[in-house]
Amino acid sequence: MAENGGGPGKSSRSGTGKGAVSTEQVTAGFRRLRQEQQGLASKAAELEMELDEHGLVIDTLKEADETRKCYRMVGGLLVERIVKEVLPALENYKEQIQKTTEPLAQQLQAKRNELNELRVKHNLRLMGEDENQQPRKTQKVLGLRPAQLACWPPRNQSLRVAFYPDSHF
Repeated sequence: MAENGGGPGKSSRSGTGKGAVSTEQVTAGFRRLRQEQQGLASKAAELEMELDEHGLVIDTLKEADETRKCYRMVGGLLVERIVKEVLPALENYKEQIQKTTEPLAQQLQAKRNELNELRVKHNLRLMGEDENQQPRKTQKVLGLRPAQLACWPPRNQSLRVAFYPDSHF
């Protein structure tokens, strides 16, 4: 049976005894895993932002009078309620979001581990990464691996950069 890759160096053995795995298959699997990881990371960031927003609203409503009117979006409809009715519902919803983020974080970590195992197993490197390249300082400080830097900074965090004119140096 002919291999998909063709010539020498085009395929690598998986080590599991299942036969040859072409470079294209490994690359496609790696890309698929990265897309899944990025999808999980974006969903986690979205839930984290929603959690922060609910926290701000809850903190604001705790300071408000319980009989004060407030408006809440329910299923696309804007509903008028009082703070006393809305606050427990918001706190409950915030707890549900927190319960959802925990397994999502575990899935994200499992996906990261799977990506790293695939990188080690097939000796994969990202473009621009040397064979003997030492981890960058940002990788050490932030605890990130090269595959995770593609998603840096996380969407729920902002990257602050300051530019100074040459005269300040």
